[in-house]
Amino acid sequence: MKNKIVLSVLVFFFSAVFLPALNFDGGGTLYDSTAVEVTETGESAGIDQTLALTGWFELDETKASGKSFSFAGQGRYELTEDRYYLFDIDYLRYFMRLPGAVGASSVFELSAGRFFFSEPTGMIMAHTADGISVNLLYPKVHFTVSGGYTGFLLNPKSDIRVSDADWSDEGNEEAFYLGPKRIVTMAELTFPGISRSKNQRFSIIAAAQFDLRKDLADGRYHTQYLGIKASPLFGHHMYMDFPLYFRPERFIRQLKITGLSWAHCWIFH
Repeated sequence: MKNKIVLSVLVFFFSAVFLPALNFDGGGTLYDSTAVEVTETGESAGIDQTLALTGWFELDETKASGKSFSFAGQGRYELTEDRYYLFDIDYLRYFMRLPGAVGASSVFELSAGRFFFSEPTGMIMAHTADGISVNLLYPKVHFTVSGGYTGFLLNPKSDIRVSDADWSDEGNEEAFYLGPKRIVTMAELTFPGISRSKNQRFSIIAAAQFDLRKDLADGRYHTQYLGIKASPLFGHHMYMDFPLYFRPERFIRQLKITGLSWAHCWIFH
């Protein structure tokens, strides 16, 4: 009884002192998808239905000094014909922004928890993971470093598929079977406003992923990429993002660039 009274007092104190200073938002979504599947011969048809219920929340606070803090999350319950229950966390992230933390003109940003990791193009790395991301922003240079672990994601929701072992695990529909155990890392050094126009920028990017599993029949598969990204401006209303990546380990081993990939994206504003 005494413990319950103490707990009630703590909950009341937290609600009275901290919650009035925070902005709270939350809600939920009900999603239903129904499709009719027909075989190639057209002899039989089936109904494929997915029902999902999501709930989300966000707490945030912005102070007069410009410092801001937020805590947000979203959970999901999913029902399909193949799987009668699946409880999962889409994201759960703490974020803070501290102007002037490392110098008068600096901005320090920290994200921690489960969120979406991606390099600027999303071509090399674009996965949900549990980890941390740090941004250090100055007027003439921005630096970002992040790392995450994918082994806590449920296998039906894990989208990191690199090796044959990853793809073979994709068919495992057990609700609480965890996905591939990999470490994903990324670093980016950006120089904004390299010319008179502030819209032009140049970035140097490094991204890598490492397989942590042992005793795989096909062996572990790691990848590392180095890249650059330029955003030249054309006129006053159009610019182009031009990223270029290569595999440095092959360059060192074979003294030539292999696995070269490039992409460009036109963005209008």
